[in-house]
Amino acid sequence: MSPRRPRARLVIALLAAGLVLAGCSSDDGGADAAGRTETTASTTAAPTTTVDQAAPRGLNGIAVDGDTLWVASIVEDAVLGVDRETGEIVARVPTAGAGPDDVAVGADGELWVTGYKSGDLGAIRDGAYSVVAPVGPVLNPVAVARDGTVFVGRFVPDSDLYQLDVGSTTPRPVAGGLDRVNAFAVDDEGDVLAPVGGDRIVRIDPSTGRVDVVVQGLFGVLATDRHPEGRYVALGNLDGKVFDVDVEAGTATEAVQIRHPGPFDNLAFAEDGTLYVTVLGEPVIVEISPDGTQRDLRVGT
Repeated sequence: MSPRRPRARLVIALLAAGLVLAGCSSDDGGADAAGRTETTASTTAAPTTTVDQAAPRGLNGIAVDGDTLWVASIVEDAVLGVDRETGEIVARVPTAGAGPDDVAVGADGELWVTGYKSGDLGAIRDGAYSVVAPVGPVLNPVAVARDGTVFVGRFVPDSDLYQLDVGSTTPRPVAGGLDRVNAFAVDDEGDVLAPVGGDRIVRIDPSTGRVDVVVQGLFGVLATDRHPEGRYVALGNLDGKVFDVDVEAGTATEAVQIRHPGPFDNLAFAEDGTLYVTVLGEPVIVEISPDGTQRDLRVGT
């Protein structure tokens, strides 16, 4: 047995435990299904006067929408809108017990949110969070295809990939046997590139359920994203290595070493090619410019 695989499993277990602990430290509020149905928050108010600027105790999934970074926080039980330049919190949308782990911008500008604690797929529209459908506990990654199809998965052994068709409110499983699937990306053909087990990346064809290994033998890789030009990158969540993944060649080449000590949770590209990486357990987002310049963006005050 390769000496790297047990170590990778240990890293995954530690990172997963960290997420659970972060979630358990937030206030459940004892909300029932009705209580989780709708919670409102302004996304247009001036951040310095009406939006709470208290630094979040932890950050998880991230998506970029113009000049705003949308960041899920399990421990804060909220999705935060963050100014890309200053780190000011421009919106703080409570999710009423969902414990949001990941977020993605939808085709119509809505935000899709996975409830790590509640197991619900939710959405934020016009500043209000609402539950769309229950999926299952430890709901984690979410991504949106170009046609508006939403994909979600659960960070558990032998997980499924779920697909929510446009106009539907019922996610359906389209592929199975995925070991702790995590933050994934969708290509122009609608295939999903996903890290599984922390040591490999697979390509999933949702139309057939076929799962092909793209690259394996990695260490603690739990997140991927797609560059605006089409290339894929993968993140070593513990060591901060960012890899360029050649899907056809089946290779992963180290491209960037993040200077922050980490550990990290997720990553997302802006349209200009700037990469943003959330730091697990800190109110910090690492910004990596196309020229390789790095800076730590502190969220809130």
